[in-house]
Order: sequence, then structure tokens, then C-alpha cells
Amino acid sequence: MALLPLVVFALLQGAVVLLPLSAPAHGTLASLLTSWPTPGPAFDIAVSLGTLAAVLVYCRDDVRAIASGAWRKMRRRRSVGGRVEAALRLAGCLVLGAMPLSLAIVAAPALGWSPGPLTLPVLGWSSVGIALALWAADSLNMTVKRVEHLSWTDALVIGAVVALAVFPGAGRGALAIGAARFLGCERRAALRFSALISIPLLGLVGSVAMARLIADGAPVAPAPFLLAGAVAFAGGWAALEILTRWLRRHTYAPFVLYQVGVGAAALGVAYGLPFARDALTRLV
Repeated sequence: MALLPLVVFALLQGAVVLLPLSAPAHGTLASLLTSWPTPGPAFDIAVSLGTLAAVLVYCRDDVRAIASGAWRKMRRRRSVGGRVEAALRLAGCLVLGAMPLSLAIVAAPALGWSPGPLTLPVLGWSSVGIALALWAADSLNMTVKRVEHLSWTDALVIGAVVALAVFPGAGRGALAIGAARFLGCERRAALRFSALISIPLLGLVGSVAMARLIADGAPVAPAPFLLAGAVAFAGGWAALEILTRWLRRHTYAPFVLYQVGVGAAALGVAYGLPFARDALTRLV
């Protein structure tokens, strides 16, 4: 892959997948508008690892607390205090939240099920629908919960919604944030839980891509691999940090408007409306 497509796709996958947007939609649109080839398994592994590293840096306090709590629990084998129990409870919520989509990713190939190609009509309608659902969740629900207040049921509900990402055009970040907001999570808490739940999911995606790469026996070029991972790390970390600061005083409204615009432009191109392709090129 040439340098420019590699950087663009890595930024899209590293940043957009963590935002309340659709990463599959943006990758498809980038290929459509530029005629660039779709990246292969080696690229997917590099981007998954880079994005995972960005999330681990962003959520380093939570990751450290969970790891420390698990270690202390194993050593003492008894009650270890409120903070440790809270960290372990958060770890359990993350496992429950990631389980539905993880099972779908693993079971779909074994059952011979495929979601099908991401066509422009599917991309457009899914983008608009998910964006409007996020707007409703962000505008109409109370903001009373933090991540520590989520119950096992809340985690399972969020996980069930995130499992819809197995279908074409649905973004994990938008689904997780929207579900958390519907359940009353504060805006930054919804982003934080979405980032945390992406840790096991990114690891699974990278593992699936690695299995594909081994099965194909394709060679891996070290320089492009490292570059894609570094770009994905930078994009993912910047996206999380900037959005966290934005949400201190603002809402998810700009992301809703942008995603509705992308979806509407994609529908315009799909149904042959004039000037729709130019509008889509400006948006993406």
C-alpha cells in the first residue's frame, strides 16, 4: 500500500473507531471516493495494536487499578477493600459488555454467516439511524451515572447494543456511547466506558486478523506495519483526549450532525441525486 492511503486508513481506523462515528462507513467511503484498495490483515493487526495501545494509555488509571486489584485479590484470597472491589467489579462489567460482540465475531464464521457487503444505501441509512439514536440518548436522558455506578444489567444492555456492530455500517463507538447515555451515564463516563470496552474487542479483532494472516501465509513488511500502528496510536489517543476535553462543556451534537450529513450524502450518491458525490467528498 502507498504511503498516503496507509496513513489515511490508519487515521480513520485509529481515531474514528473510538469516536461516536462509524469507522466501517468511513473506510468504505474513503475507498469509494479515492479508488484505493482495501487494506489487508497485516494492516488490521497493526491498526488494532496501535489503537489498543492508545486506549491503554488513555485509560491507564483504570487498567492499573484493575490489574492491581486482581493481583491483590489472588494473593490475599479474601476481602481487599472498597477500591479493589470496585476495580474488580468494573472488570466484570467490561467482560459482560464485550461478550455479546465477541461471541458474534467468533461464531459468525463458524456458522457460515456473513453480514454482506457495506453498500451505499446500507451505509447511509445506518449512519443516519445511529446518529439520530445518539442524539435522542444524548438529549433526552439524565446524566446521573458514572462508570462506577453501572450494574451488571447495564453492562449486558450496553454489550447487546454494541453487538449490533457485527452488521455493516454500525460503529462500535457510537453504539456503546449511545447505549451508555440511554442508561443515564454522564457524557464523559459514556466515552470512558466505551473506550474501556474496546480493549478486549480490539484484542479480539487483532487476533482474528492474525489468524487470517497466518492462514493466508502472506508476508508482512515491517516498515508499513510499524507506521500504520504508530499512526493509529496517535489518531486514537488524540481523538480520546480532544473529545474528553470537548465534553466538559459540550454535547455530542457535532458528531450527530456530521454523521447525519455523511449518511444523507451517501444516500444521495446511492440514489443518483445531483451534487451528492461532491458533498460527500467535502464531508469525509
